[in-house]
Amino acid sequence: MLLLFPCWRSSIDQLSALYRGTCMNEASNFRLTKRFASYLPRGPVPLSRTIIIAVSAVGIASLLRYLMEPAIAGLPFITMFPAVMLASTFGGVYCGLLTTILAATVSAYAWLPALNSFALTQQSWIGLTVFLLASALIIATAHLMHLLVRALRQAEEQSDLIAREMKHRISNLLQMTDSLAKRTFKDIGQAQLQVFSQRLLAMATVLRMSDPVSNRNLRELLEAVFGSVSLDRISLSGPHVAVRPELAVKLALVFNELLTNSIKYGSLSANGSVTIEWRQDENAVHLYWKEIDGPLVKVPEQRGFGSQLIERVLGPGEGEAMIEFEPNGVVCHIVLYTEGDSGTTPIGP
Repeated sequence: MLLLFPCWRSSIDQLSALYRGTCMNEASNFRLTKRFASYLPRGPVPLSRTIIIAVSAVGIASLLRYLMEPAIAGLPFITMFPAVMLASTFGGVYCGLLTTILAATVSAYAWLPALNSFALTQQSWIGLTVFLLASALIIATAHLMHLLVRALRQAEEQSDLIAREMKHRISNLLQMTDSLAKRTFKDIGQAQLQVFSQRLLAMATVLRMSDPVSNRNLRELLEAVFGSVSLDRISLSGPHVAVRPELAVKLALVFNELLTNSIKYGSLSANGSVTIEWRQDENAVHLYWKEIDGPLVKVPEQRGFGSQLIERVLGPGEGEAMIEFEPNGVVCHIVLYTEGDSGTTPIGP
């Protein structure tokens, strides 16, 4: 059995890496799709823009067709189909129809027999009819895509509204829970009640930072958690990183626990300080909590609830946290798995 354990562990690690990679790819594809949808028209396109898009599409397609003439003789509409597709996608139905008319006119005169004339042969009329029917299908497909995107936008706006309302209710519920706990557990020590209240406050603070569907700036998240402590004793250093809302709440709990322990037992209980640095590589964001010039640190015989919370709050695919009780001060290394984009990278799967 002991010989099989390394194999099991290796298989589990491979499955975890595959899961994280799949989640990252799906999230990256979703962001690209959402970015593409942001360029689509949200309503009726102005006439001036419709004309500009149609004329530009046909002009570019005609130029490409002219430059490719020796290689694509006998294919008069080969560059016009992409023009109709792009015009219909980014300009709407009327832009697609106008592009189709202009493309058919230019192609009939310049590339359909008889050349440089509108006196078309029977075969040319057949080719032109096929082009018009295919273009109509392209325009209809683009229109259906616009209707779908419009419905998805409305659903997203409705979801945002519901999420904002839920954020408000959850924030009120946390405040009510804190009040009930203080009234119910009067016989419990004030120190324990204060720890409980601080944990609830950390969660409520993050929920109130912004709407619950937008990413949080990591620096702003930390500043919100450390709001009750002078930032002169806490140094923050690192690039801009955005954090998903559900992961932001977990990070708030982690750093609130580190802050509480530092105030009670660590460097912030004396004249010391805390440095928090983070860096980002291709696969993860690394955060380092380091206490400086505090009391001598001793390794605890048992891990308390706070240490277990820090090390276990991040779920599979989100990250991990490791605490080291060094003599000069507590050090915590937090690893957050990223989704693949640099700069403003949302964290978590």
